[in-house]
Amino acid sequence: MKRALALLIALTFIAGGAACARKPEVKVAKRKIHKFFLKYGKEFPETVYGKHPVTDVDVSTREEIHKNLIAADAYLSLSGGDMQKVSVTLERRFIRWKVVSWEKLL
Repeated sequence: MKRALALLIALTFIAGGAACARKPEVKVAKRKIHKFFLKYGKEFPETVYGKHPVTDVDVSTREEIHKNLIAADAYLSLSGGDMQKVSVTLERRFIRWKVVSWEKLL
């Protein structure tokens, strides 16, 4: 009984610690930003992202605005050979991260 209780407590701390990351990992941020701009290009084909889809994303900085809200600066490589810098805000929903807003930087 004591062994089972100790195991349950240990698993709770391990699972709780892993589930409460304050910032997404770089690869998670890259994947979310890349997927967002691919969908954006399909929804708005007359934009730069529709004419020249994003091929690669390089996340340069990630800063926490407050709990569950992250600002990330990223460089987008487009299929036409251009590169754009964007600022993206990611919000942590239940388990996943979601792009909330973005703006193109000069």
